Amino acid sequence: AVIILRDLREIKLLEKKIERSERLASLGRMAAGIAHEIRNPLSSIKGFALYFQNKFKRNSEDWNYAEVMAGEVDRLNRVIQDLLNFAKPFEPNLKKIDARQLIEHSLKLIQSDAIDKNIIIQKRFEANLPFILGDSDLLTQAMLNLFINAVDAMKKNGKLNIEVSLKGEMIEIIVADTGKGIELENLPHIFDPFFTSKKGGTGLGLAIVFRIIENHSGKIDVKSEIGKGTEFKIFLPKASI
Repeated sequence: AVIILRDLREIKLLEKKIERSERLASLGRMAAGIAHEIRNPLSSIKGFALYFQNKFKRNSEDWNYAEVMAGEVDRLNRVIQDLLNFAKPFEPNLKKIDARQLIEHSLKLIQSDAIDKNIIIQKRFEANLPFILGDSDLLTQAMLNLFINAVDAMKKNGKLNIEVSLKGEMIEIIVADTGKGIELENLPHIFDPFFTSKKGGTGLGLAIVFRIIENHSGKIDVKSEIGKGTEFKIFLPKASI
């Protein structure tokens, strides 16, 4: 009976994954069509906004309106790109990846933002770590999204703590910040597509992280406390020797 119940649970999980994949395929087709139809007129709008901005006196009311228009076009383009990234199929090209190199490379991409906010980055890598089995480009995107979230959540003089260690057959990566934290009622939804509490956010950054980790047969957990910060734990399979 126990074996039958376990098999039924696995079948239901498989059915959910198939249903999710079908939904994402439909979303991908829709996103591609929307991107094509929207991006061209957006480019024209931004072009005209910048053209008129050059006609106005710098920092005048009209100049500021034109700058806002151009900025909003950029934001819409980011939403479209996030949607495309989320909807496209993730098929990891699995290779051996050095965890330290993955983290160090991803951190370089947010270095200027961290410096601007005087954020201290602390790193700890367990000695003699085995390689991760993963796709370097996809995992870099996942790490980058987590680091961007952490930096955005912190005011000046915050701390970003990263720890990498071996836990059984998995490599554990901890990303912890001293930011504002996430409301308790929001925690179950932070990986849901389009869910965001951040002004100007698309609600796709963490959803993309979840999909990437899931497609690597990994796991991601989160805990947070208002006023103290947020901690993500990522588990990724180690590569066999």
